[in-house]
Amino acid sequence: MTVGSYATLAQLYALGVNAEALAHVAKADQQEALEAASRLVDTYLWKLNPPLAVFTGEITEAAAVIAAYTIMSSRGFDPEHNDSKNIRLRYLDKIRWLESLDGGAKLPGAVGQGSGSAGMLRPKVSAAPLRGWDRGWRGRRTS
Repeated sequence: MTVGSYATLAQLYALGVNAEALAHVAKADQQEALEAASRLVDTYLWKLNPPLAVFTGEITEAAAVIAAYTIMSSRGFDPEHNDSKNIRLRYLDKIRWLESLDGGAKLPGAVGQGSGSAGMLRPKVSAAPLRGWDRGWRGRRTS
C-alpha cells in the first residue's frame, strides 16, 4: 500500500476485481485508481473529528470496489451487460454505504472518531486529583 491509498493491489484483486481482468492494465494505472478511489472515500469521511486514525475493512473494500469500477470503466466495459452488472452494482452499493456514514459518524469500529464539533482539533488531557495543591504554597490552606 502506498501513502494515500486505503487498499493494496492484492486487496484490489481480492475485493474489487479478479487480477486476470486487469492483466493488460499497467500496475501504475491500477495503483493510481486505488489512490483516486481512496481520495473519493475521503470526501465522505472529511467531517471526522478527530481524523480517522485506523480504518476498517469496510473502507478497504469500498476503495477496492470503486477502483475496480473506475479501471473497468476506463477500459470501456459495458456496465449493462449481464456479465458486467455485478461490478456496477457493487460500486453503487459502496457509494450508497459511504453516503450513509454521515461523515464517518456511523462507521462501526473506527478508531479516531469523535463526537466533537468540526472546529480545531485539540488533545484530550486528563490528570490525577490535585494532591493537596488546593491548600496553597507550602501546604497551607489559602481559603
